[in-house]
Amino acid sequence: MRMEPTFGLMKSARLPQETQKASVTGNSLVPLREPGRDLVSTEPPRRDMPAAEPATEVRSRGGFVNVRKMSPRQMADLAIKLHGQGVLSYEEYSMLAYQPEMDPRYDDTIGALTGEEADPDRPRDFLKDWEDRLSFERRYGAGNSGEVRRTEKVLAVLHRFDRPLFLTT
Repeated sequence: MRMEPTFGLMKSARLPQETQKASVTGNSLVPLREPGRDLVSTEPPRRDMPAAEPATEVRSRGGFVNVRKMSPRQMADLAIKLHGQGVLSYEEYSMLAYQPEMDPRYDDTIGALTGEEADPDRPRDFLKDWEDRLSFERRYGAGNSGEVRRTEKVLAVLHRFDRPLFLTT
């Protein structure tokens, strides 16, 4: 057996005559190739998989997203989809995706102050919550106009999902 250096690590390589003698059982290193066989395939790679279609809109089951009755988990999923499709910037995504109730320490921190336990699966009216947040930002965060603009953008995106859906046949 000979030892070959590879990127600072030692790799054992068996000589072809040792490969035939080695038993399959045990923890010994045995090459998977046969002697004289090339490791590089001469065949072109298979391209059976169809090309991914670019996503044009956010879809949920049935194609309907109700932002007035969503759980924090669902909102976090919606936020990552919106960011992945380029609707929200990273800053807007991080504002929308951060749901405090999904933090494992919620009951010890915020929950201890409010007296409520975390329930990340309970539906909420996120549109009303973001409208309240925008009014708070406008009232008290006048010096941080970037935060106000990002909150306005998130609220505008959420308003798109609140429109009534009329189906025509």
